[in-house]
Amino acid sequence: MLFIFSASCLNCQKGFRSFRLGAVSHGFLPPWLPRPPSFISSLPVALEETAICGYNTSIMEEKAFFDLIRGAKSGSGPMPGGAYLLHGEEEYSKAMAVRQAQCLTEEAARALNTQTLSAPTIQDIMAAAESMPFFDRVHVVTVYDYPGTKDEEKALADYVLKVPESTLLLLVKRDTVKKGCAYLAPLQKEGRVVEFCKYTPQKAGQFIKKRAGERGVAIEPPVVSHILDVVGLDLAGLENAVFRVADYVGEGGRITREAVDACITPNTEYRVFDILTKVLAGDRQEGLRILQGMLNNGESALGIASFMEGRLRQMLAVKQYQKAGMKEQEIVPALGGNPAAARYTIRDAGKLKEAKLCRVLKAFANVDYSVKSGLCTEEDALLSAVMELF
Repeated sequence: MLFIFSASCLNCQKGFRSFRLGAVSHGFLPPWLPRPPSFISSLPVALEETAICGYNTSIMEEKAFFDLIRGAKSGSGPMPGGAYLLHGEEEYSKAMAVRQAQCLTEEAARALNTQTLSAPTIQDIMAAAESMPFFDRVHVVTVYDYPGTKDEEKALADYVLKVPESTLLLLVKRDTVKKGCAYLAPLQKEGRVVEFCKYTPQKAGQFIKKRAGERGVAIEPPVVSHILDVVGLDLAGLENAVFRVADYVGEGGRITREAVDACITPNTEYRVFDILTKVLAGDRQEGLRILQGMLNNGESALGIASFMEGRLRQMLAVKQYQKAGMKEQEIVPALGGNPAAARYTIRDAGKLKEAKLCRVLKAFANVDYSVKSGLCTEEDALLSAVMELF
């Protein structure tokens, strides 16, 4: 996003003919950001000088970080140095970013120029970060599980902007860092916070198509949606599924729905969805067969009950949305998650009257209590709740 403030730098009141160099030299624009829009260079000098300090640098997107690494690896961009905070819900993509960053070092001396620290002290981090690369351009230090006490966070906050440019320090956190974290603010101010957000169905679909292309197989959008339904949004699971089916159809082949069903075991959520769909469609025998198969394969009865309760709650939400006059195209995004799954939920909600849906939902909500109070076993409590659907 570009903002135009004044005819001079807000920090020192000096105008610059070069938007990028001026902003970088004054600490407003990190080197990894792309060049500004082409119209900047064609502006008259007086107007060009109004474009100083123009980017929002608080958060670095996942793609920008991967582009930075690729550029450094190919030699078309600068070698990144200093500290970066990698956080967010998408663990697989985060792990891939760390792996690619470590590959910035030359393979022959990689063992000497990469270092991984788990739950280190600030002294451990400083000792590793101050080490010079051994016959290489960069020394990559990856830190996991840094202690979260206030004193330890403050100690790291005082150091993160002093890390030598010859070291790439990756502070890797599980999930999302809390806003009050002491070292978040200084890194965010410098545009050195990389957030790895959970993939949306659309983005996960693009991931599937990309992985299929890498394996030399074709895949159509309906099949992509089917894989998302069966596997979910876990990237590691999606990659594994695509590679397995790609090997099944062979290079130059086409991934079909039949090939997916032959190679991939559906996740628990998908099979629960299938059970409810079968039972509500009147095929109770097939629904119970799928359920018994899941239990025989070691699936947790309480886990299945929890998934079913969640699906039934969504169906009740559909009823409430419909009462409020919302149409299907409005309800789908309101439910969230996979759009195809949301449409199935809307369809299934129409097969149960609200009073019965509430009664069934109460039965599933009582499964955990029935087990913990010793009234019945996990499987008996689950089957009893399922029978309320009949």
